[in-house]
Amino acid sequence: METIMPEPETGTPPTLTKPVAPLAVTIPEAARLLGLSPHTIRFYVRKGKITPVRFGRRVSIPMTEIERLAREGVPANPETPSKEAIQ
Repeated sequence: METIMPEPETGTPPTLTKPVAPLAVTIPEAARLLGLSPHTIRFYVRKGKITPVRFGRRVSIPMTEIERLAREGVPANPETPSKEAIQ
């Protein structure tokens, strides 16, 4: 359990002792976390391979999706030939 501690003798309001992890990140942040380009993340969103969360016009990627992609990877797209098939 997190402990809330007042700042010593400064009169400032109490702060959390542990930073809170975000529940969702922007497309550029998701790209950085996964080592992909923002263009690739947007492509996966359009193809339904990543499920985004929308806040008005803002599109965010839930951390659960980031963790899933890091763990499982992105399934191959049958519409796009693999590099081995091209050669």
